[in-house]
This record gives sequence, structure tokens and C-alpha cells, in this order.
Amino acid sequence: PIVLKQAGIIEGKAVTSNPNFKNEFEAENYKEDFVVKDGNIITSRGAGMSIYFAFKILESLTDEETVKKVEKSTLFDLVKGYYGK
Repeated sequence: PIVLKQAGIIEGKAVTSNPNFKNEFEAENYKEDFVVKDGNIITSRGAGMSIYFAFKILESLTDEETVKKVEKSTLFDLVKGYYGK
């Protein structure tokens, strides 16, 4: 998200980032969610959220049925059920 900010791409967009960089973003646009999508911009909090980031991209590119199939085949549906996200 820092590179996107420097390029002027995320101005006025909701974003998230590694908590160490939170102060780099405007408070009203910063979210503490694992992954944030605003328009065609998708940001994540860090490497530990990569599976959530990948699924947000998949949601943006495919349909709900495909997402559910991939969630099931990767056991991500179990993770979501366990952690509630």
C-alpha cells in the first residue's frame, strides 16, 4: 500500500497495511481488516494474511460458486469456520 500511496493511486480509498505502517495513511481511510477492497484496489495486512488476500482476488475475478469450490478443495472453508473470518 505504501507504493500505491506514493503513486497517488489510493487517495480517498479504504486501505489496510502492516500495522507498523498504519500512520502512513489517513485515519478515515484506514481499516484494520485482514483484507480491504475498495474498487479495484485490494490491500492486506501482511504475509500472514496471504490466503485471505488470494481469496479476495479470486472473488474479484470469478463467481461465488468457483470461490466456494476452491475454498473447499484447499480446506479454507474449515479455517474460515474455525476463526470466523
